[in-house]
Amino acid sequence: MCEEKPISSFCIAAELREYYGGMRAALPEEVWVPYEKQTSAQLARTLVKMARHVDPAMLLKHSRGPKPKKKKGYAPGSEVRRQVATSRVVAAGTVDYVKQDV
Repeated sequence: MCEEKPISSFCIAAELREYYGGMRAALPEEVWVPYEKQTSAQLARTLVKMARHVDPAMLLKHSRGPKPKKKKGYAPGSEVRRQVATSRVVAAGTVDYVKQDV
């Protein structure tokens, strides 16, 4: 028995969004009338029939591996300690900030 691979709902939505507007503009209004007259159940059956002609390989989920771990960068203590809470600056009404090249 072969394992079924998951289909991406994002890919399905993207495909529909991409092609629906173009089809709506390219096809005459008469083509859409039969679909607009269908009930929800009838339209669902029609869409399932159409879906049988779709290549599922186009819509598979593309899972990726874990992100590589990055080492944290070094920050000099003088840089880290010079940061001040905004509330203290607002309360004091002044900004004591002198940029020092490290």
